[in-house]
Amino acid sequence: MESNAQQAETDDQIEQLRGLLLADIHTMINFALESGIPIPKELRSEISQLLEPGVNNKREQQP
Repeated sequence: MESNAQQAETDDQIEQLRGLLLADIHTMINFALESGIPIPKELRSEISQLLEPGVNNKREQQP
């Protein structure tokens, strides 16, 4: 049971960090756009994919 509780806490921390990173990325993108710096669609698409839950999560990708 303790292991499950620790895993749940770790998962919560990961989701909190993901939320903070998402907010930071949105801030950077908005600043770039407001400053007249274009952001290519490919980059926006790649960022969106990276922020999806489970993507690039090494623990989930390991067999």
